[in-house]
Amino acid sequence: MAGTRNVSPDVIRCDCHRDREDVPGLGYATCDDRGYLVDVLQPIIDARDEIKAAIRRENKRNDPDEDRLAEYHTVGSGGV
Repeated sequence: MAGTRNVSPDVIRCDCHRDREDVPGLGYATCDDRGYLVDVLQPIIDARDEIKAAIRRENKRNDPDEDRLAEYHTVGSGGV
């Protein structure tokens, strides 16, 4: 969500948009500038997407390599 919604602590209740109410009922404004959390999370999301794509490709093979799949799952779960 941080990558698509610009939800980052440094953009919520920014000083530059005090006159806006971007979050109805709470009166919060969110800055239009990109927050730092996007830069932190995007590489992790991209790596996860690459691992998922590799797993899908391996599973489509006639004879999936179980060792390779185990390695993808280990890397994808934070191991190694």
